[in-house]
Amino acid sequence: MSRLNRSEDRRISEPMLRKALARLKPPTDTMLLDQNMVNVSRKLDAVLKRGGTKSRQVQRLLDEFTSSSTPIMHTRGGAPTSPFISKDHHSIFEILQGLYLPTDEPAFYVPAERRYFDNQIATGAVGSASAYKNNGKLTTIQMVDLNANQESTWAGVYIMFKTDLAHYGQVSRITFEPNIDWRFRDFMDSNAVWLDRVAHLDGTVQFTARIWLTGYEFNVATNKFDPILPPSAVKFQVWQSTYYVTALGETGMSGSLRNGAATFKFIASPARTYALGVLLQLTASHNLHNAAGGSIPKPQSGDFTQYALFKADVPEMWLSHEVLAK
Repeated sequence: MSRLNRSEDRRISEPMLRKALARLKPPTDTMLLDQNMVNVSRKLDAVLKRGGTKSRQVQRLLDEFTSSSTPIMHTRGGAPTSPFISKDHHSIFEILQGLYLPTDEPAFYVPAERRYFDNQIATGAVGSASAYKNNGKLTTIQMVDLNANQESTWAGVYIMFKTDLAHYGQVSRITFEPNIDWRFRDFMDSNAVWLDRVAHLDGTVQFTARIWLTGYEFNVATNKFDPILPPSAVKFQVWQSTYYVTALGETGMSGSLRNGAATFKFIASPARTYALGVLLQLTASHNLHNAAGGSIPKPQSGDFTQYALFKADVPEMWLSHEVLAK
């Protein structure tokens, strides 16, 4: 992607960037992979769809997997790198230059350009979500959809930053470290008579809670955000629960990803605009079926209630960089 010159940079307005963010789709597992693995996987998909599980083509693709490697500059995660642990040789002022906060946080030392920039949600047929850049609070609710074996709900908040040659050099490694506190709850309270005698339901239900860190670069030619050079995301599965369909009751769990527990590193070039996001993904999946045969009848109010709630607070995000080439 070409660099921005000064006139192009002046033409990039905040409404344009927000509109580009609003067009983003939720991240995909493909973003977790390096480009070589993406390419080989797609070839493998095509071969296996043709039923060639024992063919020489599959073996050649397996050889491609083992012979390829991710470029050394594309790092994923790593040891804890809290700004106050690994950067003690810098001044407090330098450390605070990498601090991003919600828009309503009353911290005089963090200017407007280092406040959360935007928030986005994405839901399916039976999901709900909310996301707020003013306080960094994200919430997802996902019910079990008897008409679909799997459905996800997303909620995310984003920060924005620009690179320049003076501070970032020709090539820099960016480290993105949000602090996240999360909570999870699921709830099952279905009508036992409807489950057993009307719907004859059999099978299991599973809820999965994940946190994603994603990276995008603004494309001045298209006015859209594109995923950064892969890998362009990392995800952390923080909880998963599985129940037989007749289970009743609720469970809860909470935890934190702090001080480098959730870290995403990538390579940046000068004169670019980047968006970095923290997203929740709550997924409900099932293999439910009518044990008596036929389709599952439509439940009436109170007959089938199974859902999960996944919330997170993102009180701060930290950004640091290491110049690799001046």
